[in-house]
Amino acid sequence: MEESNYSLYRRERENAEIVEDEYGFAAAIPFGSYWYIDEIFVKRSHRRTYKASEYADKLAEIGRKRGYTSLLGSVDVRAEGSTNSIKTLVGYGMKLHSIDGNTIYFSKKI
Repeated sequence: MEESNYSLYRRERENAEIVEDEYGFAAAIPFGSYWYIDEIFVKRSHRRTYKASEYADKLAEIGRKRGYTSLLGSVDVRAEGSTNSIKTLVGYGMKLHSIDGNTIYFSKKI
């Protein structure tokens, strides 16, 4: 699959890494001492198929190669599906890290 324009944009502007396929994508960026997975999207037809975990695993490996030892993920509590997003992060082994306004952060050693 050819890299999308969105992926090229994020890579150029934010030093992001994007993993994507026909079912969705995920992005991670440097965030202090963390490798921050700031976006994951999976098409409705492929949710509950562990695609999000597959993307996160790929990004975690990239983060390890860049020298990071911890992942950071977040959920905006105002977003549709935020409860399921929290369940997904906890199911992936992430632990509560902090809360900032409407955003809950989770972290995991990689």
